[in-house]
Amino acid sequence: MSNFDKARALSDRDTAREKMHVFFETTSNFYHGFREVAINNTIDEISNNFEKGDIYIELHDDDRTITVEDKGRGMPINMVDDEGNPYWYLFFQKLFASGKYDLENQENSGINGVGGAITNYTSEFYDVTSCFNGNILHVTYEDGGILKQELENIGKTDEHGTKIVFKLDESCYSVPTVYEKEKLIDIIDKACSVSPKVTIHFKYKDEYYDFHYDTPMIDYYKKHIEESDNLYFFNKKEYIKANKKGKEEKNNVQLIFSRSFNPIQLSFLNNNNLINGGSPNKGFCTGLASFINKFGEENKLFDKVVKSVSDKDVESSISFMISIGSSNVEYSGQAKFSSEKNMYATVVREYLQDNLEIVALEQKENLIELCNHVIEIARLNSKFKEKKKNTKQQQMKRVSSDKLTRCISNNKDEIELIIVEGLSPAGSVRGGNFKKIQSVLATRGKIPNAIKTPFDRININEELNLFCQEMGINYNKYDESKVKYGKFIIMSDADKPKKLCPLV
Repeated sequence: MSNFDKARALSDRDTAREKMHVFFETTSNFYHGFREVAINNTIDEISNNFEKGDIYIELHDDDRTITVEDKGRGMPINMVDDEGNPYWYLFFQKLFASGKYDLENQENSGINGVGGAITNYTSEFYDVTSCFNGNILHVTYEDGGILKQELENIGKTDEHGTKIVFKLDESCYSVPTVYEKEKLIDIIDKACSVSPKVTIHFKYKDEYYDFHYDTPMIDYYKKHIEESDNLYFFNKKEYIKANKKGKEEKNNVQLIFSRSFNPIQLSFLNNNNLINGGSPNKGFCTGLASFINKFGEENKLFDKVVKSVSDKDVESSISFMISIGSSNVEYSGQAKFSSEKNMYATVVREYLQDNLEIVALEQKENLIELCNHVIEIARLNSKFKEKKKNTKQQQMKRVSSDKLTRCISNNKDEIELIIVEGLSPAGSVRGGNFKKIQSVLATRGKIPNAIKTPFDRININEELNLFCQEMGINYNKYDESKVKYGKFIIMSDADKPKKLCPLV
């Protein structure tokens, strides 16, 4: 009998269904299939092969079924590769198979060749009709990518394009796969904001919506982010740089931004919205901070309180939209929520600073207003940091006084923290607790409701910070390994020991 565990290889279908989180980040990210099939692939097709084109998307009455139809070239699913594999198999059943791998001069978002196949494998049904080269081609999958109707030629046509209908298999996802109309509209609207060649028509029940922007970025920006004339909009510029392997890459950048007290920040890479930002955002924030520090020093804009600004000050004071087109696109994962490619930060920073040098010559007064706004936010941030620092110092003094009685043991697995409201009942508890393993922390007054209270007030509340400090919890970033105690006990009516209520 072998002492080794049994090894096995997953099929592509099992990989998609059992390890979907590897590609979509989480099993709750059921919108990603929509982004890949209905948005990324269709926009890639129109933007790279036509001067303009239409895409039709319908959310059906069950709120689960999607139909998407583009007026592109059609998918050549009746063709075969050099090894005899049919294209319908490569496109819908084979992971990491794509027709875009060798298209270095195009700016594609769908680049990995897995989005469509995983969506198929995690769907109840996936039906494809392609009008290609005069033929109407049709193939159907059911029950998670199992071929139901083999490829058939069902007629002739003068039209071109692809129509896909799919409904996700809820058993593959950790949440109900019910699409929200407003969320789909937001995804579509953002995609069109950087895709001027595309018009997307969206239908839901008896409602019809059309999405198209003649002037990419700026029309969306004025509609959703900032309507005033307080805008900086720079024309697209291309940068050619060598990567670490010495191969040249083309990246074009376009940017619009404005000062704001409630910043909204969007970045796009090959028309794909980077929900979590990444290197493009970093390039903007570090680039603007660096320029303001130089320009502000030259024009004596700083004072004794604020001697420079940081990228964090820029992040909390400027709204922006960035669009990058890359010939060698790189995302942090298949979900495409961010990119950490350093080259994108570099080209955005250079692009921003090059354009600001021109603004400094032509619109110096406007630029001074922008700098003063960021400096004012930096001043507020500085005051907040100082207040937070003072609050923590006060908490340290309070924790080391009569509010906390620490236990003797340092064994995290056995020690307990008893939290009591008020010093008086704390005295009763201290008289009866097991001092070897039980610490007692007395609180004061009624703490804020953390659900309803704004985060900036929670962040400086003495009692909540006192809890977090003694528990070893950082509510900005929870790390279980840093929790100091093995058990927490919250006591109510602590003057009456029989009403002890432990919460483990």
